[in-house]
Amino acid sequence: GCNAYIGSADVDGNSNGNGSLTVYGNIRADRVYNMAYADLAEGYIPGEELQPGDIVEYREDGKVYKAEYNVPGVVVGIVSDEYAACYGATEEEIKSGEKVAVGLVGRLHVNVIGPTVIGQDIMVSYRDKGLGEALFGFGHKIGKVLETTEEKGIHKVLCLINLS
Repeated sequence: GCNAYIGSADVDGNSNGNGSLTVYGNIRADRVYNMAYADLAEGYIPGEELQPGDIVEYREDGKVYKAEYNVPGVVVGIVSDEYAACYGATEEEIKSGEKVAVGLVGRLHVNVIGPTVIGQDIMVSYRDKGLGEALFGFGHKIGKVLETTEEKGIHKVLCLINLS
């Protein structure tokens, strides 16, 4: 790799690069294509050990925990290891476990229990904390199922996250 120190740069046409780019300042892009992943995440301080796919809620101590059915807390998203962008955390904070990336919106794999059908709503499961379940009825809606599964136990299911 190489390092370049530039006061300003203008690129007309195409530009390619390999490695890392660190910018102290602003980046403006009209459009960004071909992102490797499809969710937008934010860094939170974990209050317990969390795994990718866990549904998490924010609690009064300023940390996130596995979401529990009918427990006070604000469901904020899904622990993600496949985010396109993560705001509010550095790579070092994520790697060290000081913070965890929580997907807020987009396509994410969610830890669910039981079979699913495309289009079903995913809710926080009443059976176990941190899990989702395709339920009909009341509960905190997480998003919509994007793939049909027949598995009965805990497994990952691709969902379109839309917390509301």
